[in-house]
Amino acid sequence: LKGLTSYKLRVEVYDNVGNKKENTINVTTEEPTVENALDISENEKIYVEIPNIKDPNKPIVCVVLYNNDLYGLQVMPEKSVENVTMSKDGDFIGTLNNYNNAINILNDKAMEYIDSNNENYNLIKDIVKDARCVGSIPNNKNYDTARMEYNYDLGEYSGKVKSSDTNYEIDFEQMKNLKINTTQYCWLASRWVEDSAKFGCLLHVRVLSFPNLVPNRNLLRIQESDNWYVAYGYSFRFSSSIQFKLRY
Repeated sequence: LKGLTSYKLRVEVYDNVGNKKENTINVTTEEPTVENALDISENEKIYVEIPNIKDPNKPIVCVVLYNNDLYGLQVMPEKSVENVTMSKDGDFIGTLNNYNNAINILNDKAMEYIDSNNENYNLIKDIVKDARCVGSIPNNKNYDTARMEYNYDLGEYSGKVKSSDTNYEIDFEQMKNLKINTTQYCWLASRWVEDSAKFGCLLHVRVLSFPNLVPNRNLLRIQESDNWYVAYGYSFRFSSSIQFKLRY
């Protein structure tokens, strides 16, 4: 059930000999609050509202994702909050840097929603203590399991490219358990390297459209041609989604 929503409920009552009496009543649920989430199992779906310091008139409706000793109390928006472009057409170096630094870039975007320099920070300072991008490690958000193991000499860039990682799996599995329906395409703080016989090496930042990971959204294509590496950069603009860690 969602807060501040009207529902029609059918009530059935049975006496000792099995006779049934039923009635229909209209009820409205209470406004969701952070306190509602404290005693709720993470296997139940409950919604809470988090103040939006970027737009105080539009609080962020969130669902509890974790409530345990390992990860603390973490909630995520029911809908993605903001679009983020991770690349630019033709800007190979900038796109490659974004790919290598994707986890920090997306986590920094999430931190804008608890920025202590924002004039509306007082709305959230006693409620939220941390923020991260969905798909990062829940209790170590900037941890990067990928290794710098792909080497390329592309003229203007000579260096290493980060490999695939599995950071996204913890959040992804919990979202599936709770059937959190993120219908919009949104970035995950996780990478994927695809070796394609036709297109060479494809570098992806993972994208989620629940309940599936979205294929074929590579930021970069690095292809060998006549003993030369040719690089292509593509522009994708998808939503970002936040995990708020609460002060409880």
